[in-house]
Amino acid sequence: MDLYIFSDNNETIQSASKIKISKKYEIKIHEIKELRKSLRITPEPSIVYIDISDLDVDRKKTINYLSKKDNLFFGIIDYKGINISEISELYFSGAVDYIDKPLLNNIITENRLKRITEYLAKYRVDYIQEYSQIPAVNYNKKNYIIAESGWNSIISGNDYTFVIMYIELDGIEDMKKNYGKKNLQIALSTFRKYIEKNLEPFGGKIWMWSGFGGLILFPFNGKECQSIISGFRIILFKHIYDVEDSLFPHFISFRIAQHLGTITYKKNNTGNIISENLNSIFHLGRIFAKSGNFYITEEMLHFSPKSLKTFFNSVGKFENHSIFRMKLPVY
Repeated sequence: MDLYIFSDNNETIQSASKIKISKKYEIKIHEIKELRKSLRITPEPSIVYIDISDLDVDRKKTINYLSKKDNLFFGIIDYKGINISEISELYFSGAVDYIDKPLLNNIITENRLKRITEYLAKYRVDYIQEYSQIPAVNYNKKNYIIAESGWNSIISGNDYTFVIMYIELDGIEDMKKNYGKKNLQIALSTFRKYIEKNLEPFGGKIWMWSGFGGLILFPFNGKECQSIISGFRIILFKHIYDVEDSLFPHFISFRIAQHLGTITYKKNNTGNIISENLNSIFHLGRIFAKSGNFYITEEMLHFSPKSLKTFFNSVGKFENHSIFRMKLPVY
């Protein structure tokens, strides 16, 4: 869960930088003018504190904006104090916390955030529907198109159900600017080999590749998505790759997403394929996913190996899909 703090008060900003909470919260401190830009996309539940002490005309407009944002639950910092009727209006607008002091490091604690989350899970319908329940859908009755012998029975031009995996390196533009073209191509080739090594045991094959990433297909057997283990391996073995095999001048980061869907498989001319499932995985990987993380849709969670189901947290909805994110180890 991300924790955003927006303030133009130096004392508040300095104290916010001293907040000590666990790594499951990522603290992001910004000036108020950066609020809309920073919150343009909040792909997972976030708590936002905004300092309204110096906001006048824009106060109601800003609070109204926050109250309408998906995946976002906001608290108010108000060290100057406003009248009690306005405080009640804040809660009617959806606020989950109110702080009347500028020194945050002794106020915003792990326990306070835990209590806010418990309140959301118990009383806020928007939170309960989005983050507290795995959807009860009978996926076993859906019409999947199974390739009985895996890749051996797949014919170009026919429809099949695949696990579609998206993977892409972060910081592509910086790489293009800062690396020589030849050095970059050599480094990218080691990345592709690393990905391929972790696909093969689970029947995955690269289908489209841009150099910096692409789409991988795993034929679906109608029973279980072993491809999720591939995603785990790519995430967890990354540091070994960084140290032993990578030719990048720094440790890399990437995003992974997996979705189960039926598409028309073509061995060539893949650029001509029009598919809702392809659009879904591209949007999930490019728009929703955050650096260094692995995401799956609810259908993937249903068919994931039983031992891995508890290693995913719900992070909300995106384009009508419930999304789950792999829990990362704390080093």
